[in-house]
Amino acid sequence: MIEITKVIFETKEIFKQKDIKKFRGFLGNKFKSDVTFHNHLDNSKLNYQMPLIQYKIIDSKLSIIGINEGGEILRKNILTVTSLKIGERNINDFEIKVKVKKEKLIVDDELHTYSFSSPWLPLNQNNINKYYENKSNLNHILQNHILTNFKGLNIEADKQIIVKGFFKETSVIYKNQKLIGFTGDFMTNVLLPENLGLGKARALGFGNVINKK
Repeated sequence: MIEITKVIFETKEIFKQKDIKKFRGFLGNKFKSDVTFHNHLDNSKLNYQMPLIQYKIIDSKLSIIGINEGGEILRKNILTVTSLKIGERNINDFEIKVKVKKEKLIVDDELHTYSFSSPWLPLNQNNINKYYENKSNLNHILQNHILTNFKGLNIEADKQIIVKGFFKETSVIYKNQKLIGFTGDFMTNVLLPENLGLGKARALGFGNVINKK
C-alpha cells in the first residue's frame, strides 16, 4: 500500500495545463529549502529520483499529489500558503482541501482500464527515431514507465506487467519545445492509484492517469 495525499485549491479561477509550471515555480520558490517541492538540487541539477510531489490540474483546479513521505511534507507545509501568484494572477481567495488515502500499486490478476487526462510523453532522444521509423512499441514503453514507479517506490512487481494501449498523437509544448505526446486509454494488469503520473515530466502533470470505469 502507498499513501496518497491529494491537495486541491478551491477557487473560482479556472486553470489549464500550461499553468502547472507557474504553480510549481511559485511553491518551489516558497519552499525552496525542500527539494521535494521542486526537484532541483543545490547545484541546479535535476533530481531524477521518483517525484513524490506531483503538480496537477484536476477539474480545472490547481492540485498536488503527495506520495508517501511526499504527502507528509505536503501536509506539514501546504496550509501555510495564504496567497498564490500564478503568472500575472494574484489569488488570495481560496480554500485548501486535503485528503489522505491508502492506495494499492500491485500487479493484479485482472485487467484494469485507465485514461490519460493529460498528455503522456513517452519519447526521448533514444527512441524518437524508432518512432518515426514505426519501430517504436508504445505499449512496451508504457510498461517500462509503470515499472519505473514500482522501482521508485521500492515496491516489487512480482508478476509480468501487461499493457495494451489505444493512443492518439498530440502536440505538446514543453520547455519551449514542441514535443509529441499521446492521449487515449490503456489496459493493464496493474492497479494504479488515481492521478499518478507516468512518463516524462510527471511532476508537472503530464501522463496523469485516471480510472476509466
